[in-house]
Amino acid sequence: ILIFISLYLILNKEVNCQNEQKPKETLLIPFKIHIDEIVLNLLQKKLSLSRFPNQLQNMSEPWQYGSNLEYIVELTSYWQNDFDWRKQEETLNKLPNYLISIDDLKIHLVLQTSTSKNAYPLLFLHGWPGSFFECHKILPLLQDTFTVICPSLPGYGFSEAPKTTGWNPERMARLFIKLMQTLGYSSYIVQGGDWGSIIATKIAILDPNCKGVHLNMFPPSIPLFKSVGGFFRTTLSYFFPRWMLTEKERENIAAMSSLLEETGYMHLQSTRPQTLGYALNDSPVGLASYIVEKFRIWSDCDGDIEKRFSKDEILTNIMIYWVTDSITSSMRLYYEMMHSSSVIKQSNELYVSKPVGCAIFPKELVKPPRAWLEYFYNILTYTEFESGGHFAALEEPKLLTDDIKNFFSKLSLKIKEEL
Repeated sequence: ILIFISLYLILNKEVNCQNEQKPKETLLIPFKIHIDEIVLNLLQKKLSLSRFPNQLQNMSEPWQYGSNLEYIVELTSYWQNDFDWRKQEETLNKLPNYLISIDDLKIHLVLQTSTSKNAYPLLFLHGWPGSFFECHKILPLLQDTFTVICPSLPGYGFSEAPKTTGWNPERMARLFIKLMQTLGYSSYIVQGGDWGSIIATKIAILDPNCKGVHLNMFPPSIPLFKSVGGFFRTTLSYFFPRWMLTEKERENIAAMSSLLEETGYMHLQSTRPQTLGYALNDSPVGLASYIVEKFRIWSDCDGDIEKRFSKDEILTNIMIYWVTDSITSSMRLYYEMMHSSSVIKQSNELYVSKPVGCAIFPKELVKPPRAWLEYFYNILTYTEFESGGHFAALEEPKLLTDDIKNFFSKLSLKIKEEL
């Protein structure tokens, strides 16, 4: 009987969100977003003084050279005359917003407790050019299973920007590990896309309290130098793709050829983010143009951005960057990543031994074959979807949350089997 009781307690401690695991609320400062009217008035003045560039007339596609003039003029007009920030502010304040000090930085987070006694902590990490706003659609869908912790990355939105160099993904991962420890969570899972996926991967490697990781974006994972088997698999895939890869995998690899054209921003932000920051931090139209282009290209919208995002959604995310002056600090993460002395070494040595859930959305820029990913990740679940893109939490919240729940269900069974 004692053995049975002991096993029961162990299983519930490992798989359920231990009932005693509640955030240490005394460390959390309730936070309400309220932007000074002076900031909003200055924005209106800048919008009224916008000077738009000219545009070629014989382009093969309206967005061929970048953000389309007609759409940016239309969006600017809506921003100036119809967009209601106070209404969006009110909506954002319905989320349980908090501030907490970690590593001498004030970190903003949304912390939604679950309706379930057996809820499990889920750390949800956004990327660029997104924000914590990405969590607002998935929170209601996760509340029956998870307590969700959604922080703004340091230097993004309402999280304080670091004042010193060296804040690369690994340092951010260590900050979020400390965040979870400070909140009192002794076990949790983490989910991420874009930068969130890279930071989540680091967390899974570094923190024994992280029991699993669910990702909806992966770097170009090519196992050429990973092992002898990886070398031969990659080489054979190149010379004999029909034997080694499915038709869809061949299409996905072919689509990766567009990366050179679509990652010019990355080179700029990895080398001279401060220079770019002067323009984007001063011009609301410039900031909107820069971010809107990414949302259109990276989403499953068939070229019509408003098939996926309303103007209010687009502008709310842009406003989070604008009112916090955080576009420059957000871009510095690219510089810190690319100037890390161990970036190449780490990518070659990457292996996540914790169980990994893979959510593959069709319009994500990089979709390596599963066989390649298995050299880098201990894959527990792997799901390919028919719709959705880079901003999965905003585009397909139901598909994403169902996949997270499925991953957690199988993770729970795996933990029980190992015990």
